[in-house]
Amino acid sequence: EINDVAAERPELVKELAAAWEQAAWANTVFPLADSSGVLDARRRPDEERLSRPVTLYPGTPTLERYRSSKLVGLRDVDIDISLEIPASGATGVLVAHGDQGGGYLVYVDDDRLWAVYNEYGRLHDIDGGPLTPGAHTVRLRLTALPKFRWAVELSADGRQVGMLDEVAMLVGMAPFTGIDVGIDRRGPVSWPVHERHGAFPFTGILHHVRYSPGQLADYAPEAVLRATERATRIYE
Repeated sequence: EINDVAAERPELVKELAAAWEQAAWANTVFPLADSSGVLDARRRPDEERLSRPVTLYPGTPTLERYRSSKLVGLRDVDIDISLEIPASGATGVLVAHGDQGGGYLVYVDDDRLWAVYNEYGRLHDIDGGPLTPGAHTVRLRLTALPKFRWAVELSADGRQVGMLDEVAMLVGMAPFTGIDVGIDRRGPVSWPVHERHGAFPFTGILHHVRYSPGQLADYAPEAVLRATERATRIYE
């Protein structure tokens, strides 16, 4: 145990290594735990495309849950909505992601812009003010903060109209439901809104909703993996 004699006994090293591996397979030792988290963070290379910007149009089926989570998980993201309010007014959901267990929702009601952030069952309502007839651009920005938190900013036509300084990020199993545009067709993000309006399809003109994922938080597994790999190369 004090003197390394592996170089002197290479055949014995191979014999012991083979015996250990055989015993490991026989006793469900694999996969080995990785306390650094590097192996857990490493994903198939083709998953990178899941976090690229995407534009969703009215009538698009609910975007699959895992694909949806890759657009927002542990990172900054801008959600840009292009719409028109007709002269007669409009109501309904612009974008919904999640359900009663956690998510966010942007909608128009009585010609006012609203956003709801569902913080694992605790609802935060943001009153974005009136939306007059005509074309508008709305943005919901989620900015990653330390300790798995987000700042939530609602803007209309380039002007901030509402803000949540700090809320818990949606991580793990949340959001459990994928992204809807123009409707909240599955488990509702806001039960009070659902009680009043049901699935609440948008009655105006919704051109599209565009997700632009931004920088990963420092504590995101992918970011930790890259930092670990860079640090490892220093000592090669």
